[in-house]
Amino acid sequence: MNHRQRAQAALSHQTPDRLPLELGGAGITSASPETQQRIRQVLGLADPPDPRFPHFDDAIQRYFDIDFRAIYLNGLPDAHFQKDGGRVDEWGVASYHDAHDNPLRHASIDDLKKYPWPDPDDPRRYAGLTPEQLPVAESLKITLERVLPYWHSVLVPTIKSGKRILISAHGNSIRALVKHLDNISDAEITGLNIPTGIPLVYELDDDLKAIKHYYLGDPEEIAKATAAVVNQGMHPR
Repeated sequence: MNHRQRAQAALSHQTPDRLPLELGGAGITSASPETQQRIRQVLGLADPPDPRFPHFDDAIQRYFDIDFRAIYLNGLPDAHFQKDGGRVDEWGVASYHDAHDNPLRHASIDDLKKYPWPDPDDPRRYAGLTPEQLPVAESLKITLERVLPYWHSVLVPTIKSGKRILISAHGNSIRALVKHLDNISDAEITGLNIPTGIPLVYELDDDLKAIKHYYLGDPEEIAKATAAVVNQGMHPR
């Protein structure tokens, strides 16, 4: 298995070829620059340290065949400025450890609309990362590729043993499973919205093909909950 396959197998409750390893993803699993330099010397690593990996040099992680890498958004260099003698970040906060107040405590709706929110898509945040290191986009197709192994390896045997199961998962994971059970096309699935927190019952035949499905609850409340899902992320203009 490669690193991605190993991590995906573990996340899908399958048995990987070995336990996925993490090193240097956060300060708690890191080491001081001096310690890292001594490790480099012992291992005979001649390449200069990679500044993109502040918690543990990538050369050390490759040596130990570490599966994960931490990717951090860079703070923008022009976002920090002097204000009353102190440094303030792009959120307008001086220090998160000992902050006394925040700049939006008394903000109105108009204040929030006018606030200069940081841009997460600013390319300077990803400066220095190679295309292979950039986060992979999430989609329903990718979610389905993760859900199906768990369905076949865990849920199917459980159902065939005669048990009834309750699945509680993220909405996109539920949509992926519904797409599989109802054999919904790629084009049709984009119009499917599943209300949050309302039980969706599936009755299956002996081959685990869907016979019928239905929601439990008041139809009017189900319609409202479905509309709420449709309107997620939509802002009035």
